[in-house]
Amino acid sequence: MIPTLSPFRSPLEYSTAMSAPNITVQEQYKPGTTCKIWPYTPTKPHGTSAYPRNPLPPDLPAGQVRGWTESQEAERHHAMLRITSTVAVGDNRTSQVFCCTIISSPAEDHQLSRNGEPITTTLAAEVFDPNFYPSGLGAPYNNRERADGTTARVAAVFEHLVNAGWAGPPHAMPRYYGCWVMRPQTLSPEGHEAVRYVTLVLREYILGRSIESLCDRDEYNCLVPKEKHRQHFHLSKEPGKGIVRLKLKKNTRFNVFKQALHGHVQHLHLGFKHGVFEPGNVFLTMYDGETDKDLEEPRAVLIGGYDLVQIWSLTKAAKGPLGDRQIIQYLKYPPHPAERFGPKGVDAFVGWCPSDPVKFRNWETEYREWMVRPSVFGPLEEAEYVERELGGEDVEWPHPYPKFSIFKTLYDRRRDIGADQKRRHESYKEEESRQQQRLALEQEAEQVRQRIAQRAHRQRHHAVTRNRRQQQDRELQETEDLYRRLAEIEARHGSMSPQP
Repeated sequence: MIPTLSPFRSPLEYSTAMSAPNITVQEQYKPGTTCKIWPYTPTKPHGTSAYPRNPLPPDLPAGQVRGWTESQEAERHHAMLRITSTVAVGDNRTSQVFCCTIISSPAEDHQLSRNGEPITTTLAAEVFDPNFYPSGLGAPYNNRERADGTTARVAAVFEHLVNAGWAGPPHAMPRYYGCWVMRPQTLSPEGHEAVRYVTLVLREYILGRSIESLCDRDEYNCLVPKEKHRQHFHLSKEPGKGIVRLKLKKNTRFNVFKQALHGHVQHLHLGFKHGVFEPGNVFLTMYDGETDKDLEEPRAVLIGGYDLVQIWSLTKAAKGPLGDRQIIQYLKYPPHPAERFGPKGVDAFVGWCPSDPVKFRNWETEYREWMVRPSVFGPLEEAEYVERELGGEDVEWPHPYPKFSIFKTLYDRRRDIGADQKRRHESYKEEESRQQQRLALEQEAEQVRQRIAQRAHRQRHHAVTRNRRQQQDRELQETEDLYRRLAEIEARHGSMSPQP
């Protein structure tokens, strides 16, 4: 029998007992390990000050996941993955990242199946294992709740992007393969196999390199791209191609940065706010994992920091006077990158784009001029107004740059926006009031149901009592009748006795 982890042990005690000396994180997620996974629907985002608090149920046993029970293993079809290599695995991490392949998958799950067979694409798994989180001492809540919140935040980001059609090639975010529950192979402190569950998300594995890794740093801490030699990326799977390399020319670097900025403003228009935008989380890839083909031009992908992304409509602020629609979402198109990312906003990328200020003193001017080129993002103009001049949005867009909106449009429509925010806030308050009324009615109905149940119990008890009393009365009456009959018989018998 596989023992369940004790619900009376604190998360910190359990984390210490499980991670050392019984098993290390490297042993837990070592290449070659196979694990079962089940589809999982996390709760709403929480765990940061931007989102409402959502504590774990107080009766949730150690080693268990919110909304998941062992009985669901038999109820849901599982998939099986095999760890092929580690990407970022270690102690004191909020996520363990490794590459994996799918051995078996639910036939009805289109994400991990193709024509009824498991996909052969290498995936990246990001596991949120509270056993290997940093110490929870002094934190406002324990590591289990932190892992639950991280899972919810990351999954919500990808779900929103999938719904908008902005995840996967050629976009700046990896393809999403769902949120899952996994049962890792774990030993209890006594050395027995123990039941323990963790959550994870599966996403496209980006076979590439970050901007940071493709550069050195000068004495001013500016990026210095490795331009002299073509940079190695991967070994091609196409016959006869060999190693795929890329020359970091200025046009190539600027085009990669253009993709990253475009992805950011698209996400802003969805109501997202990225918490990280650094050279270390912008990756270049020359490989399409879906087709196993090499790319002609590098694709920029934002990797990491997903747990820091804020989704406005789900934050606490969305419940206030501003409403559940972020101000930028009132624009018809994403905001022009030149208005969102000025020179100071991209100073971490100086040297990659724009140029190194030592080599090119007037780099801010270069950057501003580059942003509004027709081959990049185009002039600062409202695409909605341009469409009207062209004859409507159904007319083919004649420019090489995408459609963007500008912040001035928000100012022009401030009255309409203010009225809409007020209407949304009032609507939210009305809905909140209705929810409170529904909750009060449900509580009252539950109280009435309890009173009815108590009354029915009393009535059954009284009925049993009445039945017993009636039975006793009948028995007493029958006894009295028997005594009376006996007396009559004795009397008759006495009258029939011979006289002396």
